[in-house]
Formats: sequence, C-alpha cells, structure tokens
Amino acid sequence: MSKNFKRLNSAILTMVMILTLFSATVVQAANIDISSQNESMVARTNLTFLEGISGDNHLVYTYQENGQQYKVIENADSDFMNVYSTIYVMDSDGSYVETKS
Repeated sequence: MSKNFKRLNSAILTMVMILTLFSATVVQAANIDISSQNESMVARTNLTFLEGISGDNHLVYTYQENGQQYKVIENADSDFMNVYSTIYVMDSDGSYVETKS
C-alpha cells in the first residue's frame, strides 16, 4: 500500500509542478485617458526651415499643429547627444511667445 501511495503522491506532485510551469499569468493593463494623447502622434503640417536644414546643429523652423502656428529654435552639440529646443507659439498679435524649453 505504501508503494502505491508513493507513486500516487509523486504523480500528483509532478502534475502540480507541470501545471504551475505552464499556467498563464493574468495581467491587467493600466487605464489610459485617450484625451491625453502623446504629442508626437499629432500631425504637424507646413514645416518651413527658416535657418539651416534637417541634420544641422542649429535650426530655426516653423510648423502648424492643431490650428496653432509654432516656431522652434534648436541647438545641438556636434554628436547630437544634447539638443536644446525652445518652442514658441504665435499669439493673436502675430508675435511668438515661448511655451516650452
């Protein structure tokens, strides 16, 4: 009897180990507010380079996004490891006002 009990016990333990190895883990994703879209996903139009061209260390360019006109001044070091950007938005008077840096 003890021999059969040991075999049954071994079989049960083996099945439990196999089930725990192949069982699925349930993970619930975080809720994301759709209204807070990533800025990079918004389409920018009418890109115009005022100074420099794409790939230069110093750039000044304008673009439109969500009906607003923006101007950006960017300066990068020689290997583009550090890029410093100042973003301006055009106000109702037609002047650019700094919004981000």
